[in-house]
Amino acid sequence: MLKDSVWKMFAQIMSRMFINDKDFYRNPEWVNASSEYVELSALAGYELRAFPKWAKRFVAPFLPNCRKLQSLLEHINTLLKPLKEKLDGQILETDPKNPLSFLHQKLDGQLDELASMLIALCLVSYDGGAELFTHVLHSVFRNDQLISDLRSEIVNVVGKEGFNRNTLQNLVLMDSVLKETQRMHPESVRKSRSPTLQKTPVDSIN
Repeated sequence: MLKDSVWKMFAQIMSRMFINDKDFYRNPEWVNASSEYVELSALAGYELRAFPKWAKRFVAPFLPNCRKLQSLLEHINTLLKPLKEKLDGQILETDPKNPLSFLHQKLDGQLDELASMLIALCLVSYDGGAELFTHVLHSVFRNDQLISDLRSEIVNVVGKEGFNRNTLQNLVLMDSVLKETQRMHPESVRKSRSPTLQKTPVDSIN
């Protein structure tokens, strides 16, 4: 299905952006787990909205989707163990080009929060970008010349400067494609909440 393919591609993009470790963004198990969590959390959140705020914590453990989310989060924590070990005890200088430095700084030694932080980032990114990303794919796939031009820009920019947040700002054609898609499909542009404020349905269980 197109939706599943889009979500998995988005999971790879998010992993590349926030972790930038091929053991994750090229790991099907991680990609499937992270994308499944985001999809399942939407269903669980919809179910929880049927209950008043004070009751969510008590109801959540009995809902199948919430129980599955809890199990999936434990699996995600297991998958993240190598990354936790890499971050544990390391002294990383503040470097906006280095995703690990960003994670290390934000976690401030609380490695147990790594899974929750990455999931929150993924939730916010999916919420604000998945629909737009789908429209972009439709637009690009219908234009062979645009595909060729985008590929050339990526090779010339990312190939020379490496993959980091600063490099993304130099993808001028890519930026134009995204903005034109937003203009053509304004309904796909959503205002996402800050990751620090985002809570997942599992938070209702704990």
